[in-house]
Amino acid sequence: MEKNEVITEWVRLYADPMYDWARFKVSDESVARDLVQDTFLAATIGYDSYSASSSVKTWLFQILNNKIVDYYRSRKRVGRTTESMDEEQAEQVTRSFFDDAGNWAEATSADWADEPRLMDNPVFIQVFYQCIDDLPDTWKLAVTSRYQQEKSAGAICKEMNITSSNYWQIIHRSKLLLKKCLEVNWL
Repeated sequence: MEKNEVITEWVRLYADPMYDWARFKVSDESVARDLVQDTFLAATIGYDSYSASSSVKTWLFQILNNKIVDYYRSRKRVGRTTESMDEEQAEQVTRSFFDDAGNWAEATSADWADEPRLMDNPVFIQVFYQCIDDLPDTWKLAVTSRYQQEKSAGAICKEMNITSSNYWQIIHRSKLLLKKCLEVNWL
C-alpha cells in the first residue's frame, strides 16, 4: 500500500479510540479533536521513521500522549482557560485540612468503609472523574499519569520537568483534594 492509503487506514482504525483517550485526558472535545489531528499529522510526517519495533497503535498513542503533555505544558505557560482550580486555590484548600501544628483539622469519614466496591458504581465513577477534572492542570496530569497510565515517578518528573519532591507534594495534595471533592459530591 502507498503511504496515503496506510495513513487513511490508521485513521479509520484508531481515530475513535484516540479521540476517546484525548477527550478523557483534556476534558474538552475540540481540544481532543485537535490533538488527534495533530497526532496524525505528526505520524504522516514521521511515517518513514516508524520502525515497527512497536505496534502502530502503540506508536500513535505515544505520539498522542506527547501531544497531551505538550498541551498541558503550553497551558501552564500561557494561563488557564477552564473553570477548575488553579494551583494557589488548590493549595489553600489543602492547607485548610490541617491545624497550625500540622495535624488533621477534621476527622476522616467512616462512610468510605460502607462502599467496598466504589469503582463498580457508575455514579461514583462519574463523580470521581469530575473531581479529577476539577484539579489544577499540572496536578491532573500527574495523577492520571501515575494512576491511570501507571508511569513511574521518575518518568513523570522528567515529562513534567519538575523535581521529585514537587511531584510527591502534587500527588499528596491531589489526593487530599480528590478526597474532599468525593466527600462533598458523593457521600
